[in-house]
Amino acid sequence: MEERKEVNEVNVRIRFDTAFLLGLGLALGMLVVFLIPWIIIMIVVALGA
Repeated sequence: MEERKEVNEVNVRIRFDTAFLLGLGLALGMLVVFLIPWIIIMIVVALGA
């Protein structure tokens, strides 16, 4: 019983870490998707001006 409890805690921790990394990756992906067009627009404006 005690061993099973420890394994469950480890599984929960792994799941939490995976969810955290997925969330972090998604947030970074969204940030990149939103930032790249702005960077391109800034470069175009700078070259145009």
